[in-house]
Amino acid sequence: MTSLASLASLASLASPTSGRPAAEGTDPQFRTDGRGARWTHALRSGAIGMMPIHLLAAFGTLAGLSLAPIVAPVGGAVMFVVAKRTLRTSRENQLSTHRAQAKGAGEDYLQKAWQLAHTDSRRAQQDIYFQLGNVFTERAAELRTSAGRNLESAALEIKATDVRSQRRLAELNAEINRLELLAGQRR
Repeated sequence: MTSLASLASLASLASPTSGRPAAEGTDPQFRTDGRGARWTHALRSGAIGMMPIHLLAAFGTLAGLSLAPIVAPVGGAVMFVVAKRTLRTSRENQLSTHRAQAKGAGEDYLQKAWQLAHTDSRRAQQDIYFQLGNVFTERAAELRTSAGRNLESAALEIKATDVRSQRRLAELNAEINRLELLAGQRR
């Protein structure tokens, strides 16, 4: 058992998460354990799963070493099967963890992209409203100036028409007076 513990301590020193910096361009969250670390994990898990075999081996020792040659290969075979199964389970768990992390990273990316698009569209909308406000303000100023000119022109035209009307009225009154004088002289 001490050899397994020393093997485990050596494997933990050689594992990629032992404090060494990650290779440039790699994310430490997505690093996979090395082959040695997976075998160490499988051997540790297999050792716990081998407890009944160890008990049988202890019983065999007590009963005599006559069963040891039979139990040892069977125990080794069982240990190999359990280690292989544990290794496969470890790989599947690691894969599902990586998938969950990738899914979370994708969702985060989409959320941030949506927020940026929303912010950009709001900013563009505000810019459009501001520009439209400027355009309508300029157009209103032009229309106000034009309306003021038209009003002045209309007022001048009314005055001119009024002056012409009064002049024409005066001319007509003078003509009427002249005709009355002529008519009064003929009678």
